[in-house]
Amino acid sequence: MAVTIQGGIVIAACVMVHLTLGTIFTFGNLNPYITSYIRKHATPSDLDYSTSVWINSLAAMFQGVSMYFGGVVERRLNNPRITVLMGAWFQSFGIFLTYFTVQHSFALTMLTYGVMFGLGIGFAYAIPLGVAMRIQTAYVNPHNLTPDITDKGEKYFSQDEVLDRVPKLFLLLGGCYAIMQFIGCMVLRYPPGYQPPGSEPKPTAKVELNDVKVSSVRDGAKEEGVQHDYENVPNDADKGADNDVHSAAEAGTKREDETEKPPATDEVVITNHLADEIAQAGESPTPPLTPPPIVGNLTAKQMLRCGRFYILWCMFLAIGQGINFVGALYKAYGQTFIDNDRFLAWVGTLSAVCNASGRIFWGFIADRFSFPVSFMCFFTSFTVLMLTLRLTSLGGQWMFLVWVGLLFFSFSGSFSVMPTACARLFGTKHYSSNYGLVFSSQVITAALSAVLTSQLKNAIGWNGMFCMVAGFSLLSFILTVVGFRKV
Repeated sequence: MAVTIQGGIVIAACVMVHLTLGTIFTFGNLNPYITSYIRKHATPSDLDYSTSVWINSLAAMFQGVSMYFGGVVERRLNNPRITVLMGAWFQSFGIFLTYFTVQHSFALTMLTYGVMFGLGIGFAYAIPLGVAMRIQTAYVNPHNLTPDITDKGEKYFSQDEVLDRVPKLFLLLGGCYAIMQFIGCMVLRYPPGYQPPGSEPKPTAKVELNDVKVSSVRDGAKEEGVQHDYENVPNDADKGADNDVHSAAEAGTKREDETEKPPATDEVVITNHLADEIAQAGESPTPPLTPPPIVGNLTAKQMLRCGRFYILWCMFLAIGQGINFVGALYKAYGQTFIDNDRFLAWVGTLSAVCNASGRIFWGFIADRFSFPVSFMCFFTSFTVLMLTLRLTSLGGQWMFLVWVGLLFFSFSGSFSVMPTACARLFGTKHYSSNYGLVFSSQVITAALSAVLTSQLKNAIGWNGMFCMVAGFSLLSFILTVVGFRKV
């Protein structure tokens, strides 16, 4: 009972931290205010949305850079509290500094609200919650004023009662984030009995299933000793092997009478390129669209030699174009035909709810069927929604509300299914650093998104951008079919 209560407290603490880290998705809501303020009070005075998107892109880029190192630091320090607090407070410090930089120039704002913000999040990133959007809008624009300047089809604010609140907002946000992060980090802890990688395990009477290992495949070998991932299995489990078939199937391997365990020096962690040898040893074939079982815990170096790592990396890069574009510019597009700024804040709130609930839904689909099935479903839905987003200008604000919510619901699957795929393919022992490498694709996609938006938006318009982003999502779908049709 005490362990359950303690676990609940830790989860609640994680939510507090995640709530602040997830505000990277509120940039789309803040972008019109920040851009309008810089145009009027700082430099350059001709800043537009296709350029200001670089703030969000830099945050995503440096989030991808620092996420891998966050996992490395956690293993070195063996302390999740310190690691998370380091990244979280670096994020908060960057927001504090934005109070000064936003009053000076766009370049410095990119440094504090882009680079520092992203580095901090990458160190402590997890599932974000976006409920802060309504608070931001209520503070900056309490009277629900509409943008009153139109330039090249884009709308900006010029009212002092709105823009004067923009710098102070960052002081308020930074203070709230820092306090919430501190409280959350103070109660973070590893679960009872957890052994960090590389530490000496405590003596135990039960068979641990942390690593599934097989003795080296030798020429002429017909059988291999398999250490299965069971808990609380008695020492005479071999006598009841028939009762374990169901559990063995869940682990992706068929139970066989275990031979004498070979010396530890002969054991090697199986990687994906040994799948053929495993099949020859008597393993049942894996059905289509079903990911391979965890047969080992790959290090980062081993993972980099696996072809499926690069498929996942490219899939994340391609869908990242849609994540960056929609997250940064949905409100700027909505302002072209919706004059109610408070309604657009509600759109942001709904999108945050859809973002959070979508992760649960797509994770369930991945667990119920397989992660390739989940990938193909949300890539398809995102592609269709992007191709039809232009119709919302005809359908009105309520259609826009539904479409943006569904877009966030669709792409949110990337943040729940990508980690699942990474763990299923490469193991959980080195998960933090391995997923950090998969997430490094966002460094490229964020820069590419900013370049494409700044160079093409004025030339091909909103509809052209929607089609281009849909094309990237379709590419992710194709990579899923090619890379995981038969695994």
